[in-house]
Amino acid sequence: MLITNRFIVTPSIEFDLPFNDDAEFDQGAFAPTIEVGLRAGYDLIDRVFAPYIGVHYERSFGKTADIKRSEGENAGALFFVGGARWMF
Repeated sequence: MLITNRFIVTPSIEFDLPFNDDAEFDQGAFAPTIEVGLRAGYDLIDRVFAPYIGVHYERSFGKTADIKRSEGENAGALFFVGGARWMF
């Protein structure tokens, strides 16, 4: 979403659905993980360099959530992100 010519807000959503159990990645079969995020960036140098900050929430369901809980992790987590986009 273009707020101004330089200030941009970018929403994102990701849905992961594994078809098999995968112990290496702590995922259960047909137990989805959903990620929702929002990043705000500002184009500085002719849209070549743009620093951003954002927030990202991840939540697991079903067997995947059970695996995470058995390892002492939460089924949901909130992350704050920051970085820069550089196009060359």
